[in-house]
Amino acid sequence: MITWILIGLFVVAALIFIKMSHYRHRIFVVTIVIVALFLYVSVAYVASKNNMDFSTYDGLIKSVKIYGGWLFNLVGNFRSLTGSAVRLDWTSTNGSVPSFENDNVSIDKNTKTSGGITGRASARFAN
Repeated sequence: MITWILIGLFVVAALIFIKMSHYRHRIFVVTIVIVALFLYVSVAYVASKNNMDFSTYDGLIKSVKIYGGWLFNLVGNFRSLTGSAVRLDWTSTNGSVPSFENDNVSIDKNTKTSGGITGRASARFAN
C-alpha cells in the first residue's frame, strides 16, 4: 500500500515538475516578446524624434549613442521616481482630502472655479 502512495507521489511530483518547466518556458517566451516589443517601439520613437540615419555606419553609431543616452536617461528617471516615492511619508494621516460634490473637486467650499478645482490645485491646471 505504501509503495502505491510513494509511486503516486512521485507521479504527481513529476507532473508538477513538467508543468513548472512548461510555465518557466512560457514566462521566458513572454518576457522575450515584451522586451522585443519595448525595443522596437522605443527605437521607433527615438528615431522619429531625432531623425536617425541607419543607412550609413556613422549614422548607425550616432543613432546607437542617441538611443543609449535615451535609455540611460529613462533608467535615471525611473531611479529618481522610485527614490521620490520611497522618501514620501506614506503614514501621514494629517492632511486635507478633497471633497466630492456634484462631480466637482473642491478643496475650499467658499471659492469654486469653472472647472470645480480650487486653491493650489487650480494654479497647476490654469494654462
